Amino acid sequence: MLNLRRNIICQYCGSGTAVRKHGKSKSGMQRFWCSSCSKTFQNDYIYTSWEHQVKTMMAGFLSQGLSTDEISKKSGWPIRRVNKIILSLELDKG
Repeated sequence: MLNLRRNIICQYCGSGTAVRKHGKSKSGMQRFWCSSCSKTFQNDYIYTSWEHQVKTMMAGFLSQGLSTDEISKKSGWPIRRVNKIILSLELDKG
């Protein structure tokens, strides 16, 4: 039986119901596997020095009223990364 993780969202397909644990990275961080798109990913990374700058930049884009597509084009980040950062900002608020 699969151990599904309902609070983890796949960075690639956005599924929140088909994600399960998938071992640990070399640095010891938890990895996940999505059975919908068959991709693996991590939610946390050791090197997060960029995180504050990225969140500040993202908050600026959102305050300008830009859509995720516009933010992706302007920043050069993939849409899944933009969505993950926006979700992170929402979780930080409340």
